Amino acid sequence: METFDDGLIAGTSKGTVKRVIALSRSISRGARVLDAPAGQGVISKLLVAKGYAVTALNLDKDAFRVSGIPLVTGDMNKGLPFEDGSFSYVVCVGGIEHLENPYALIREFKRILAPGGHLLITTPNISALRSRGKYLLTGFHNKAEKPLTEE
Repeated sequence: METFDDGLIAGTSKGTVKRVIALSRSISRGARVLDAPAGQGVISKLLVAKGYAVTALNLDKDAFRVSGIPLVTGDMNKGLPFEDGSFSYVVCVGGIEHLENPYALIREFKRILAPGGHLLITTPNISALRSRGKYLLTGFHNKAEKPLTEE
């Protein structure tokens, strides 16, 4: 997890947010961007500061802590509540690995992206040496709060 000056926390590896924001430079200012899942709103807030029209999507509306950014409450397992071609850029940081069917979400992202749009997905690398070592010693993967079960 990474904590920012404003007290917001991004539930992702250190440096991920900075890289996501750097990659967004290829998108035109004012472009419509979806941040899904938005978490506390770190990425949404930084993208708005760069001049993008951001919409945040979260399962838990109370987790989002940034005011002035449109927030849509929705479950990414059940389809996305947006029109076809709605966004120029979709950011999905640390969310896809929590879904029942990540392939369905990819299809939904394709549907809501405008022609020529960009999709950026990040997911933890549990095969990394750091995560494997932690699992060997503790039974937990890196960043996991409890051991994995076969459920």
